[in-house]
Amino acid sequence: MEQVQTQNSFEDFHGKDFGNITDIIWDGDNTIWDWMKYAVEAYEAMAKAIAHETNIAEDDVVAAMKKFYTKAGTIEDAGLIQGMVEEGFFKSVPDFDQNKLIEKAQKAFTHERKKHLKVYPGIHKVIKTVAENGIRNRILTDAPSGQAGQRIRRSKINPFLSQVNAQPARAVKDLPPKFLKREQRGLYSLDFEITEVPWEKPYSNLEEILKMTREQIRKHVVIIGDNDKKDMELARLYGCRGIHAVYGETHESLLKRLLRFAPERVAKKNVALKGTSGTDGKEQHGEPAADHRGKIIKVTDPYEILKILGIKSKRKW
Repeated sequence: MEQVQTQNSFEDFHGKDFGNITDIIWDGDNTIWDWMKYAVEAYEAMAKAIAHETNIAEDDVVAAMKKFYTKAGTIEDAGLIQGMVEEGFFKSVPDFDQNKLIEKAQKAFTHERKKHLKVYPGIHKVIKTVAENGIRNRILTDAPSGQAGQRIRRSKINPFLSQVNAQPARAVKDLPPKFLKREQRGLYSLDFEITEVPWEKPYSNLEEILKMTREQIRKHVVIIGDNDKKDMELARLYGCRGIHAVYGETHESLLKRLLRFAPERVAKKNVALKGTSGTDGKEQHGEPAADHRGKIIKVTDPYEILKILGIKSKRKW
């Protein structure tokens, strides 16, 4: 018989094995905002813009992009055009203008990002309510620090965050004067700090990041993320509580489009595929996994997070 999800379903989440929740570690991509939807549209738009500007077949452009991102090890390396130039991809293009092409590609990418990068409904309320209840919101993302920072700024959640941790960003050389002027004018500046950490999830050193002992982490920290093998595995490794945001798992059709631009091992750093979580039957919707490796609850809607945490807002967010 299907279990009806009630507040009593979460008793083990607040049981004697744990203490008060003091810190929540949020993933960013596909947990707070829909990274996959915007990324697929943005990379496709950028490929079309490059093909149109250079008169090179779009399939050839896509193949060159995939080669670059494979070598970079991330689909979020901002030096795409410069890297393609170094590979000699544009050597047959007459009167080639690198700065102009970077600006065209960036404009196409930004247009789709603005259109599709959205915070999931309910997330603003959850993050604000967490902060209102005196619990620290921290972000731990495998995205490069520059991209993570801009997404947070656009999402308008930074006033409610206590800490942001991201992967180191590679410096991009040969930026067009237009972007250098923007930097000088502070258009990319952030009003919050980002700490670059060397560990990708699930191998993050939470003791170092949080300045807490392993036992404190186990008792007082909750990890929220969409990726079972990264976010939830981190919760299992520390034996703490996790909330598996399955609403952020992507469909195979979207992943297939993204795989045109990056190999699977690179693309899957950013996404979790729907229906592929490896839980050995110990994780059920609305029911914690009650073993020594922590307790994990799946949620299919961000609004469920507050019920699991057992907190309410005193105001109308």
